[in-house]
Amino acid sequence: MWVVDLSTGLVKPSGNKELIIFPNPVATELSIVIPEWKGNPATIKIFNLQGKEVLNKTVMDNPICLPMKSYASGTYFVELKSNGKIYHQTIIKK
Repeated sequence: MWVVDLSTGLVKPSGNKELIIFPNPVATELSIVIPEWKGNPATIKIFNLQGKEVLNKTVMDNPICLPMKSYASGTYFVELKSNGKIYHQTIIKK
């Protein structure tokens, strides 16, 4: 996982300290926790391996719970924008 700081444009590894996604692999529901969340809206996008956006949602909750039961098995890319940062992580749907 890596983080892009929008104020500086620098890309740096986040070491999973700023964004927690579980369970991974996921079967029915994915939980996302933003530890440094300040109550601002967060935008979450999920992309399949072909780069097609399969989810685009703005949320105000922390943790974020996403139903995944209807998704096909495979690998997906999660992008989350919050607090001026962009987080990326790969998940596997069982």
